[in-house]
Amino acid sequence: MNRELGWSEERMQLGWSKRLCQTVLPPSWIGRYGALLLATIMMNGARVYAQGDELPPPAPEEVAAEIGADVEVFSRGPLHESYATAHTRDAIEFPIVKKKPPQPIEEIVPEYRPAGKNVLWVPGYWYYDDEQDDFLWISGLWRNAPPGRQWVPGYWAKVDQGYQWRPGMWVQAGGTVTFQPPPPASQERGPSSPRPSENHFYVPGYWQYQDGKYVWKPGFWTRHQRGWVWVPARYYRSGNNAVFVNGYWDYKLNQRGQLFAPVRFRNDVTAGSDFRFQPKVAWINGSPLLLHLFVRGDTAAYYYGDYYDERYRSRYRPWYEHAQTYGYADPLLSYYEWTGGGTFVENLRNWHKYFVEHPDFRPRSTLLEQLAFLRDNQGRKYVDQLLTTNLLSRLVQGAGQQGFVRVDDATAGSVRQIAETMRALTQQRLQLEQGASNLIGQALNLPQLPALPTFNATSGQVIPSDGGGIIPSIPGVRVPEGGIEIPDAGAPLPGGLEVPRLPIDPPGGLPF
Repeated sequence: MNRELGWSEERMQLGWSKRLCQTVLPPSWIGRYGALLLATIMMNGARVYAQGDELPPPAPEEVAAEIGADVEVFSRGPLHESYATAHTRDAIEFPIVKKKPPQPIEEIVPEYRPAGKNVLWVPGYWYYDDEQDDFLWISGLWRNAPPGRQWVPGYWAKVDQGYQWRPGMWVQAGGTVTFQPPPPASQERGPSSPRPSENHFYVPGYWQYQDGKYVWKPGFWTRHQRGWVWVPARYYRSGNNAVFVNGYWDYKLNQRGQLFAPVRFRNDVTAGSDFRFQPKVAWINGSPLLLHLFVRGDTAAYYYGDYYDERYRSRYRPWYEHAQTYGYADPLLSYYEWTGGGTFVENLRNWHKYFVEHPDFRPRSTLLEQLAFLRDNQGRKYVDQLLTTNLLSRLVQGAGQQGFVRVDDATAGSVRQIAETMRALTQQRLQLEQGASNLIGQALNLPQLPALPTFNATSGQVIPSDGGGIIPSIPGVRVPEGGIEIPDAGAPLPGGLEVPRLPIDPPGGLPF
């Protein structure tokens, strides 16, 4: 079990592991290697919900009863930006949208939350879907907040040609957000020296504003930290201004919290001032997330689900391809290559090729379409592993009491306080950024967020030092100017070897 979030993984993974063996491997392999493969998967630590025999997908009637007739639940779409955003060298300016976005929705937090000491509710937001020419509601999520970080929500800004999304950001907690002039174009062109060992990843360089001018900080190699992913420093544009967010450590993806599916509302149900929405359908953010993860280039947003069709290829790229755009693997991909073994990217590429060539077995676009597919193909084996969404109530049943805790009145009150504080911070940011074209030197003051009760918070994880916001310090290693003195490339892997992770290369395809 993962003690930090309390996921009861052994029970949840057993059904998935048996299915994977029977689904992607020929019978001769099962008899010879099945036990070894099953043991490997059971040890890999990935959090995979809804794949066990004891957690079948819900019936359409059950979904309709839970979510209501006026809510359409999608099993694909953008990930909430507080969960993850793709690495880019330069600041991203979102496309301008002609349509006016609706007013934000007040959410009722789900009945259960993941257990953990840093888990908070981050509210949802409207996201423009140009394919549908309509706005989707990106549901809020339970987020295991990065240590020492505070979320500043995004908002829709009114600009001359329409409306433009100003993204949210994880900033250092308890301080201020200071506006700077936009930096020059990045000088990052990849590492200038070979990778010292497989235990190292590349930290991209960036511009730093000092004494009224920009100074380039070159990139360098440093060692991976078990269980932690480095998020590189980046700039966020706001019209003629920019905000710098220094690099920080975050959890690996399957320990960042619980995502919920994006939705579209029918019949203008959001028009009333008394409308409230409670997310009830969760995304399965374990191994299926790594299989079906894409990046939209003009927004650097991660997208989950079926974006395999030819018409998407100019704007949506598999995440592992985008991660190598700049001549180096970004730290997220580098981490999963490190823990997943040398064939990790090749395995992803093979799965991608399979789904491109077999459109009938791609994930469906909505939850009801997926359930209908499962119903119509119930005579076939193991098709339910295409399910990327499930009711939160089903996940709670599968995870058991150790994985989720009920949100009691005291916790709900704290969550509402945090949500109100975030909304007030959004308004403060909007008024400041929209009030003047030149904000250089001005600051956004961050409020103190109330603490949440903790559950199952015991953990053996040690948060690496951030080295003053640049990179972790390593005991016994001198840190010279411009980077880190690299240890001996033959040094042992910290914390011991980790077995390869899913996905497994499918020899011969999926025999549905």
